[in-house]
Amino acid sequence: VGNRPVKCYAFAPPPTFFPCNPDATGDGKADPPALVKKAIENTIAYIHDNDAVPFLSISSVRKLASLLDAVDNNSEFMWFYDRWAIFHEMKDVPKDIFDSVDEAAKNEAEMVDGECRMKIPARVVVWMQKDEDNNKFVGYGCDAT
Repeated sequence: VGNRPVKCYAFAPPPTFFPCNPDATGDGKADPPALVKKAIENTIAYIHDNDAVPFLSISSVRKLASLLDAVDNNSEFMWFYDRWAIFHEMKDVPKDIFDSVDEAAKNEAEMVDGECRMKIPARVVVWMQKDEDNNKFVGYGCDAT
């Protein structure tokens, strides 16, 4: 492309690996190569409402598995009828299940040794969420991490 400016518009991009080695300044932030920085600076990403793809990552799968495991551990010996009644909203979810999910969510926040955060490689991420009051979409600028 030579010296032509290139702009990239990403729609529902998945998060990607981002190096987690601290840079020479010691501020703990990764220092990607110059071409990667330039590509990120020229990219704008858009997320549509509750699209799942931009939130997919190993970390989100680990979190989901942890939360499902917490529910399973507390409902393992529950009678079939009770599970059926809870599923059909005829019976409330027991408080101990909520408590175990809360505890699992707190414990999961810790990163595994050697894990790097995933991020959407863009200068800005515009998250378009539907406003239920007027049935229109509103764009919010948010951090790419």
